[in-house]
Formats: sequence, structure tokens, C-alpha cells
Amino acid sequence: MLKLFKQNMIGQLAVILAAMVVIWGRNFIAPVAIPELLGFSPIYNVLYGWLAELPRLATAIALLLMIAEGLIFNEMIYRHAMISQNTLLPMLIYVLLMSQGEWSHTLTPVLLVNMMLLIAASQMMQTGQPMISVGNLSSAALCVGISSMIYLPCIVLLLPLMMLMPTFKMYRWNDWMGLMLGIIGPYLVLTMVLMLQNNVGGCYATIADTVKNQRFIIGGSWLQYVFGAAMLIFSILVVWKVMVGADSRITAYKNNMKVVGYPMIGGVVCMALNPILPLQIQWVAVGVTLAASLYLWEAKKKLWAYELMLWGLILITIFV
Repeated sequence: MLKLFKQNMIGQLAVILAAMVVIWGRNFIAPVAIPELLGFSPIYNVLYGWLAELPRLATAIALLLMIAEGLIFNEMIYRHAMISQNTLLPMLIYVLLMSQGEWSHTLTPVLLVNMMLLIAASQMMQTGQPMISVGNLSSAALCVGISSMIYLPCIVLLLPLMMLMPTFKMYRWNDWMGLMLGIIGPYLVLTMVLMLQNNVGGCYATIADTVKNQRFIIGGSWLQYVFGAAMLIFSILVVWKVMVGADSRITAYKNNMKVVGYPMIGGVVCMALNPILPLQIQWVAVGVTLAASLYLWEAKKKLWAYELMLWGLILITIFV
């Protein structure tokens, strides 16, 4: 299969389409209920109110959103020369990771957050210029602010964004001002809307209660623990190896690796705080997809072993 993804674009599309039909097809017959979030999640709660009684529509929207994210991510890493050839292998891996567990075959917070994460990453990635603008940083922070209104613990994504600022030599006061304005922008809009409804106090009391009642969730099957831990360790090692061994590559390549890799820190926290199901690998799917794509794409020897890894991921997605 790896050979196919290095040669035949039509064949690649056929494989991805077949995978989606096999994995998602049954959910249009017996759709999964869209999960409800308690606490502060205004954007997601609006969507829940619209789609709770329309599970098939929620499944269709989730599938289309996942496909769009896979295509955007695939194009983004090829455009920034993070993979050497135009291939749909990253999209396949992303689709498989986002489809782990039948409970994920509907609209969930992580699907919406990952779209925001991809938009933020596209704002921070370099295309050859040594610096990015304050506007790019503010736009990425805006995406983090919106993500926190989908699922409040996503505010921790602010940490990897702050870690990236020294990478781009962003130390000035206006850089920090742009970051803060981006984060609080969605909350300023929400406050103005709530002022018109005379409900500002109730909303921010809900935020306080959500933070106060947030707990790390320890649960899930042993297979989830093993698979999740293995994927995280593997991704960290691959990204680190690429960055350390990329002395001959331009600085922009290493910086772009950080842009995609650092958010896995926030993803791990969101994974542990997830109120729907613990250890959702989807929270770190973007970073894991990049690592797995680089690892499989650069394979030169013992290709059968890499084929087994890819088929193993496909079988786990279908049957577990």
C-alpha cells in the first residue's frame, strides 16, 4: 500500500474512500448520538441544540469536516515542504486516527477544535521569510480563543503558542499585546452579546464553575492506554529526530515542525480532561499524523514492516 501512495493518486483516493465507507458507513444506518457537554462551551452547545435530534445529519457534518481537515492538513505540509512528494498518505492517517472508536463517528468538540488548530498552524508556518507578523500571531491566538469557547480546557493551547514566540523572535510588547487581543477577542464579542441579553454574570459564573469542577479523568480500556501512549512516544521521538537531524535543512523547516509538534502538549491535557471519553487520540491527531507520515514516507528498508504498521492501524480503526 505504501508503494501505491507514492505513485497513483487515483488509487490513493480510492483507498481513502473505501476506508471511509467501511468505517463510517454503518453509522448512517445506526447513527451515534452527539455527545452533550456540561459547563462553558457556548459554540458547541449551540451546535448540540441544533443537531441533538438529527444524529444522521451530525454524522454527515462530522464526516465532511474530517475530510476537509485531512485535505487542509495534507496540502499544508506539502506546500511547506514538510514531506517531499504530493501524496495523500497524511490524509489517510489523519482519517484513521480521527475515526478511532465508534463514539467519535459524530460531531465532537475535538473535530471543531482541530479545524481551529489547523487554521492557527497555517498562520504560524513560515514560507521562507525569517519572521511572521504580529497579525499572524494574533490570528493564531484568536483560533485558540475560539477553541476555548468550543471546549474550555483548550485554553491550554495558549502555552504552546507562547512557546513558539521565542522561535520567531517575538519579544516586544506589541507581540504580547497581539497575543492577548487574539485570545480575549471572542470573549469580548460574547460579552457584548450577553450585555444585550442582560446575562453577563450568569455566563462568567458558568466559566468559573466549569474551571472549579474540572477533573482529570482516569479511565478507559488498557488498549486505549497502550495505543495512546505508544502513539505519543512515537510522535515525540520522530519529531525530535527530524528536528535534530535537520542541520542541512532551512530554519523554516524546523520552525514549522515546532508549529505542528508543540500543540501536542495542549492536546495531552485536553485528552486527560475530556469529559466524553478518556484518552481520545484525536486530541493529538495532527502531530501524530505528521510524525507517522514522515516515518512511513522515509522508509527505505524492511518495507513489509511498515506495511504491517499501516494495516495494523487500519484494522484497529475498523474493529476496535
